[in-house]
Amino acid sequence: MSLDKQFDRIDKIINKMVAGTERKVAKEYAKSLKTIYGELGAIYAKYEVEGVLTYAEMTKYNRLATLFDSINGELKKVTSETAKLTKTLSADVYEASYFRTAYAFETELQLKLGYALINPKVIEAAVQNPISGLTLNERLAQRRAQIIIQTKVEITQGLIQGESYPKMVKRIKGVYENDLSKSRRIIQTEAHRVQVDGRFQSMLHAEARGVAMVKVWQAALDDRTRDIHASLDGQKRALDEDFKSPSGAEGPAPGQLGAASEDINCRCAIRPDVEGYEPQTRAARGEEGKTITIPYQTYDEWFKNRVRK
Repeated sequence: MSLDKQFDRIDKIINKMVAGTERKVAKEYAKSLKTIYGELGAIYAKYEVEGVLTYAEMTKYNRLATLFDSINGELKKVTSETAKLTKTLSADVYEASYFRTAYAFETELQLKLGYALINPKVIEAAVQNPISGLTLNERLAQRRAQIIIQTKVEITQGLIQGESYPKMVKRIKGVYENDLSKSRRIIQTEAHRVQVDGRFQSMLHAEARGVAMVKVWQAALDDRTRDIHASLDGQKRALDEDFKSPSGAEGPAPGQLGAASEDINCRCAIRPDVEGYEPQTRAARGEEGKTITIPYQTYDEWFKNRVRK
């Protein structure tokens, strides 16, 4: 198996890891939403008048505050579990990316490069690496506060307007669906960032042991790729040099340019270019969204020709 095929295989393995975590998070949200539906249903059954529950009725005897306390507890539980799953995934992805890259180097180059276990503190530092000044823990805490506030706003507005239980449920469902979408975005962004970082650190290790290489920016070959990242596709740098985006942002690898507008939802990768082992193929998005393997070409070349089976 060639180096480029090895890296394609690594990407597929890590994509499955990410998809598995997304499914787990979606189940947690569904379970939490069901619990809140039950709490709201009990409140409506007890205090509604002709199908309507008013704000005035809920402010009596601290009922609204009690409801908010209960819902806040449920929201903290689901967001805490989501945070735990996200951090576990990030650590696992970093380690998988690092060691699978090491395996690719050693098997394809037929070298023993002295890879060893990674210090847990190194993995934790990679997972918490700040994006736009915030660590992963801080970003997750920020998102938790947002969903708690938004849920409180929606319930209050629904009560003020005297909405029925089905309408209130629709409001809460909208909040949950929006937050689940944000959770998926964080999962994908964090997993991608540590995947790139794990590969990059593994490349640095190999270079330090005599493997001469440069790093190559590799954009995702599909229509969702940012134009500025498409323009970076195929650019080569020494491992200690930064890539420079047309926007002015710069950093050692995709997802690490230090600008949220470029790092969030980035799907680009880096590949090592080792003399005599240059990539011959790469993955692209073909018709009907299927991933196919094509002869190696830059994003601009792919875009001009448009991939066909």
